[in-house]
Amino acid sequence: MPMKLKYLTALVLVSICAVINWHWWGPVYVADMLADNLNCDIAPTWYQQLQQITTEENIHSFQLAYIDNRGKVTNCVSGYRNWNVPSSAINKDTRFPYASLTKIVTAAISIKVLKQHHIELNATVYPYITPNTLPLDKRVTAITFADLLTHRAGFDRALSGDPQLSTIPWCPEQPAQLAKVSLDFTPATRFVYSNLGYCLLGVAVEAITQQNYSEILKQHISSEKFSQLTQQYADNSDLKFYQDRTRVSLQQLQLNYPALLAAGGLTGTAQDLAWLIRQLILDVPDLAASPQQMFDCSTNIWRTCHGFGFYHYQQNDNAVMRWRDGSLPGITAFAAAMPDGSVLVLLSNQNTLNWKQQHDRLGRFFYSMLAELQ
Repeated sequence: MPMKLKYLTALVLVSICAVINWHWWGPVYVADMLADNLNCDIAPTWYQQLQQITTEENIHSFQLAYIDNRGKVTNCVSGYRNWNVPSSAINKDTRFPYASLTKIVTAAISIKVLKQHHIELNATVYPYITPNTLPLDKRVTAITFADLLTHRAGFDRALSGDPQLSTIPWCPEQPAQLAKVSLDFTPATRFVYSNLGYCLLGVAVEAITQQNYSEILKQHISSEKFSQLTQQYADNSDLKFYQDRTRVSLQQLQLNYPALLAAGGLTGTAQDLAWLIRQLILDVPDLAASPQQMFDCSTNIWRTCHGFGFYHYQQNDNAVMRWRDGSLPGITAFAAAMPDGSVLVLLSNQNTLNWKQQHDRLGRFFYSMLAELQ
């Protein structure tokens, strides 16, 4: 066998052994390594439960911020920027992708812009997106701004896919494509989560204001307090992502971040977002309005009752928690806001393929904790 071929064969064998070794031992090593970097200043009982859940759910790297009803900030950080090799530790100033927590900002901006231009939430959105085109499905013309905000516009990604997660999505650059869409159900008849709906909100807001959505964002989150909130695009060089040994880095690069701007394209810190959510709820009361005032839904059933900006969840006579989560490959994000003004945000550069079950467990834990503090 020629020397070059022997060398290449040996190199391939070493690479295979390394992959096998990571497959079996990598996560254990990472868990041990990350456990060395825990920096929390929250109550002992909360910390112990949080540590147990995040360990069991393999969320070893995270950043958490909690603002109580008096404005006191509590931070908890764990892990490192790069999940598979020793690297700089995560701190309260580390920038994370917000994923779908971005939708809270988009909802608030949309509601504010509509009020500024004297447009009702129950106004139809079609004239602002593709006004001079007859739609293939006439039901499209019945979609309202409220339908888009509450995920009741007729889009079901389980049936027709999620164009926002494709490499070349038609929204927001080709809004006329809305005329060619065949809806999966009649608008306002049921709830199905949709990224496309929030992209269309961004397109409509651009049409109403005659401004680029990036500029609109800057106008609404320009305060120095929120200086670390930035557009995400493909710049995630400061963090590495982990998701069940998948090719998560490649998945991250394939996402079209400019197209995701309104649905999931902001980054920043947990503390910045917590402060922003707190302020937005004060500035835009409709953001946290009860969905039960608009349609029938059960707040005691998790992940089913969604208003203009948040899911709403309540058990027994305890306080209602307004919450939202976000997930992209290798990204876990969760936010909760309580009636007393307290806000909690958790961001992580790790998640699992079964992310919904993971998020639901985290969310119910946070509810039990926050409800006790009301």
